[in-house]
Amino acid sequence: MRTEPITGSASNLLDEARVNEIVKLMREAGDDAFEGLISGMRNDIDGFQALLGSATIDEVAVGRTAHGLKGACRSLGAAALGDLYAECERLAKTGETTEIQRRHADNQMLIADSLAALRAAAAAAVD
Repeated sequence: MRTEPITGSASNLLDEARVNEIVKLMREAGDDAFEGLISGMRNDIDGFQALLGSATIDEVAVGRTAHGLKGACRSLGAAALGDLYAECERLAKTGETTEIQRRHADNQMLIADSLAALRAAAAAAVD
């Protein structure tokens, strides 16, 4: 069980092959499509944070949201973020919402770095 924030360089934050694959697909949909997915992920992360800040935390909703974020992050190539939300999902199943709150708070830099790395990788992706 990980207790410290997840840290690392962009090379271990992302599954670069997956990011390049998605960017290529998204370019066919238009230049802003990948950015739209990243913005949507940011909104979902903000929603997850709001769930964790509720006076009464709905463990089922936290687990469902963590599950969705795990899949979205991994689908876009944000591997380290996917791992964070997989851990949050696991903790939600055991009712450990205080631990989820702590880990999510401790990994705010990971979240920011991962989103920035996705944007940078998308900008640098070559056809």
